[in-house]
Amino acid sequence: CTDASALVEAVRSLAVRGAPLLGIAGAYGVALAAARGFDVDEAANALAGARPTAVNLALGVRRAREAHRAEFARSGEEGSAAAAALAAARRLHAEDAAASVRMAEHGLALLGELLPGGGHRILTHCNTGAL
Repeated sequence: CTDASALVEAVRSLAVRGAPLLGIAGAYGVALAAARGFDVDEAANALAGARPTAVNLALGVRRAREAHRAEFARSGEEGSAAAAALAAARRLHAEDAAASVRMAEHGLALLGELLPGGGHRILTHCNTGAL
């Protein structure tokens, strides 16, 4: 996606799916809009509205938009506000990756306890993140 409107369509058409990924994509979409000089609030509203029930999407959008607003209020510079939005998106991305690693470690330990010997087959449902 090269702009926020393309990302909105990707979210609506389910090309982007899964709660954690939706949040990350939403944050990066706000950062992309800011970097390209688009209206950040307009892009954020469109992104969040692409799947109104997707909690993580709204959370990611909000985090990047708030970072953008705070930096713009502090500096008055659109470039540094765009960089702040990107930094917020990258933090969310890293947090999700770390959470997925922790979940996998805890899950594997539990499986080892319940089903010693390995060879596990796992069926995931919905919110699997990077697992």
